Parts: sequence; structure tokens; C-alpha cells
Amino acid sequence: MNENEISESTPISESTSIREQFTTVTPISKFLAMVVFVTLPFVGFWLGTKQAHREIPNIACNESESIPNSKNEPEDSFQEQVTANPDQRGEGNFYQNTSFGFIFEYPAGWTVDTSDPTWPGPDGVILNDSSGNKIITISHSESLEKTSMAAPMDKRSTLKEALQYELSDIQEVSIGGGVAYEGTFTNDVIQFKQKQIWFEHQGHIYVIGLNAGYNPEVEKILSSFKWLE
Repeated sequence: MNENEISESTPISESTSIREQFTTVTPISKFLAMVVFVTLPFVGFWLGTKQAHREIPNIACNESESIPNSKNEPEDSFQEQVTANPDQRGEGNFYQNTSFGFIFEYPAGWTVDTSDPTWPGPDGVILNDSSGNKIITISHSESLEKTSMAAPMDKRSTLKEALQYELSDIQEVSIGGGVAYEGTFTNDVIQFKQKQIWFEHQGHIYVIGLNAGYNPEVEKILSSFKWLE
């Protein structure tokens, strides 16, 4: 064999050796293949989860924009029904009677008691001041005919007529935007005297008793009385 033949055969043997290195299965190549086979699904799952977390906030934001905030709407409506003057709100508390549909503001430190079944009755409300004194009572009756009062049945065609047998010094006042009648109730038997305000709403009779008469706090309570309509 001459020099030319030797020089020409050398590249062929080198290329064959390189090709065998890439195609021959070895323990190292088996291990690398197993690592790729095992880790590839986990890498794909991680990438998919990361992409999903990027998209979820946008979806949640769009949904929150399309759903009205139902929790805030009743609060706004509630405040409008309490009083038209925002300066009268904020320092006191509010009592709302959903059964009869009225609401009023009372001073901070005062308490509302609806647990006394005797007076002013099972539907009644008692307002106690910060010292525990019963300042205001609110009683209710389903109709003028069912109201416990001195007026005979044939004298109850109107509330104003019936009150002629119940109160003295009757004056017309306003409660909750409607007509009411204020006067003095007297029971000589038990020596009881109380300033009272009577009014009618949707056929029901309401009586507000003022145990301590009028003062700025009582006047503010009466002026905040509203119907939830």
C-alpha cells in the first residue's frame, strides 16, 4: 500500500468512530434517557400551572366587574331611609323594626329592650338611657278596634275622635312624615301620668310614651323616626 492509499483511508476510519460514539448504547446514555423521560412530564406540568396562575387574576377581575356589589346597595338605601340630613348620622345607633317597618336613631350609650311582654307589650320597644332609665316606650296594636283604650267602639271612627276619651291637651304633631296626636294620658287609680304620641300607619296604631317628657335627645329620636317604604 502506497502513501496515497494510507492518507485516503484515515478519514473514513475516523468518521466511523465518531458515528459509533453517538449511536452506541452505553450505561451513561441509558441513565440520561431515563432522567429526561422522568423529568419531562414534571417540567411540562410546572410550566402549565405557572401559565394558569397568570390568567386566573384577569378572569377573576372581569367577573368581579360584572357582578354588582349587593352588600353595599342595601346599606346605601338604608341610610337614605334613616334621615335626609347626613349631619344627623354617625354618633348614635339605629333600631330597625322589620316587622312593622320603621327605624329611628338613638344616642350612643342607650339601649333598646324588646323582651318585656307585659309593657309595652310583646310587640313593644323600650328605650333606656345610659343610666338604665326607661325614657321612651313604643307600643303597637293591629287596629283601632283592638286597641286598649277608654273610647267606646262607636266612638272610634277615627283616631282623633277616639283620643278625646284617652288624652288631654291634644295637639297635632308630625311623626315619620305623617300626622300624629300628642297629649297627656292620666290614670288616677295608679296615679300615672305620661306624655304620649299616637299615630296610625296602614291601619295599625302606634303609641310613643315619653316617660321623661321632652329633651334634646328625645326630640332627636322622634325627628329620626322613618318608615321603611
